[in-house]
Amino acid sequence: MDRSEELIDSLMETAQQRVSYHNYLINEEVEEELKNFITSGIKRLSQSQLRDTATLRIATRNINDLVDLMYRNSRSRRLNETLDVSSLNYAMRAFCPRFPFC
Repeated sequence: MDRSEELIDSLMETAQQRVSYHNYLINEEVEEELKNFITSGIKRLSQSQLRDTATLRIATRNINDLVDLMYRNSRSRRLNETLDVSSLNYAMRAFCPRFPFC
């Protein structure tokens, strides 16, 4: 597994943990879209950025912020169990531009 794949897996785990923190779930469609979003951000990084711990901290913080936006959107729409595609789309629009994702 190369460094990019490690970071993608790490950030997906971070996202899943944050979703669990809010006592929500994400379905397969949201998980796939979220992974695509994370992957596109990681692909923007240079080799040196992929090894930089500060870059990983920023990316991790920003993924947590993205999930928090999804959570707030879902709560505002009275969804109580699952973060849906609409909440992801809302969060991505409100989220950008955030390094390294957009």
